[in-house]
Amino acid sequence: MNTTQLGTGDIRRTFFSLAAPAILAQVVTVIYNMVDRIFIGQLPNSRAMMAAIGFVAPITLLITAFTALLGNGGAPLCAICLGRGERDEAEHIMSNSFSALSLSSVVITAVCFFFCEPILQAFHAEGQLLEYASAYLRVYIWGTFFAQISVGLNPYINTQGYARTGMATVAAGAGLNLILDPIMIYGLHMGVVGAALATVLSQGLSAFLVLWFLNSDRSGMRLRLCYMLPQWSILRQIMSLGISPFIMKLTESLLSSSFNAQLLAYGGNLAVSVMTVMNSIWQMAQLMTHGFTEGAQPILGYNYGAKQMDRVRSVFRLELATCWGWTFLCAVAIMAAPGVFLRIFTPDPEVLSTGPTMLRVYFLGMFCYGAFNACQQTYIALGNAKSSLFFAVFRKVLLLIPLIYLLPRLFPSHPILAVLAAEPVADITATVVNGLWFSRFYKKKLSSQP
Repeated sequence: MNTTQLGTGDIRRTFFSLAAPAILAQVVTVIYNMVDRIFIGQLPNSRAMMAAIGFVAPITLLITAFTALLGNGGAPLCAICLGRGERDEAEHIMSNSFSALSLSSVVITAVCFFFCEPILQAFHAEGQLLEYASAYLRVYIWGTFFAQISVGLNPYINTQGYARTGMATVAAGAGLNLILDPIMIYGLHMGVVGAALATVLSQGLSAFLVLWFLNSDRSGMRLRLCYMLPQWSILRQIMSLGISPFIMKLTESLLSSSFNAQLLAYGGNLAVSVMTVMNSIWQMAQLMTHGFTEGAQPILGYNYGAKQMDRVRSVFRLELATCWGWTFLCAVAIMAAPGVFLRIFTPDPEVLSTGPTMLRVYFLGMFCYGAFNACQQTYIALGNAKSSLFFAVFRKVLLLIPLIYLLPRLFPSHPILAVLAAEPVADITATVVNGLWFSRFYKKKLSSQP
């Protein structure tokens, strides 16, 4: 793919050629995240184990938040330096990012290992759930360094134009996880501990491959020991670009914890177990929209910079149609056959009996979610990251989290469904408000120019 094609190539062909590898990478990532839950869901005591993993989820989201803060923000800085021919500066940035990720992983590992149970109790885990969650987390946390490096340094591969290599590092880990999970969970009878250990080893493989590439002759920049002494001036630049995804991941952690707390209070292990499954299904539904928006962003940005507004408008319409169309189809499928999706993760008869109604309520807002996502990501592509961050916070913090606690009080006869209804109410409200704001943005930035 070259810049000429971005500016003059057929829009549909260029869009889908960029979206295809992004979608494939999303598929691999989702499989990576779901495989533990699928295998654990087949165990005799799967409900409690599945719920326990749900309580660990906010902690893993916190870890990825720090990964985004200290890792992802440096990649675009390196791209700028490489474009200027400043390889030493790019290596300085990447090496500082590696140091920051390594130090943060040591701190996170120590804190979570020594204060494992108090942390899980703060996220509302108790009783048998605390036992399973603690067993999982005490093993999983030893892979923090691997997770930080594999995810935090992978963008430094992609920013050099080696997107397939970056995807391969993730795919290798996902493939190993798929092999190790049944061996450790079933063959060695390790249960949730086996799932955690399989994840740690898989992340270790991905981290090794990332480090190997970034120290190979193929890489345009290498990790240098002499540049690894942390420098605040460099770290400040990295964090200034990483703060937006950090906040978004942080709010995801708060959101997950809020759902778990309310569902545990009103529905016990069963409700939390179903919620864990629904999160996985939501990830499945979102993967295509992430691919479509990633495919659209370079075309939008290039043509916006070139002031070819007719192409920008055409790309946005295509992005909006694909994202909205996909989530609409997902919503129709889930409304029509929720049990099919639940059976992917568990044969538990109570989950299969209770879950369909919960899924239908929770996913009601997905009919319009694709439009919200397309607008939000377009802000970023056109250089308006503040609007994107605002609507992420608006949907999650200002709408969704308060509604999780408010709606059960307003509808006490159906508290579990009221908790879940917070999701579609927030999605629909945020989509309407975002749509109105984007219309104003569209007229101001795009329609007024040729």
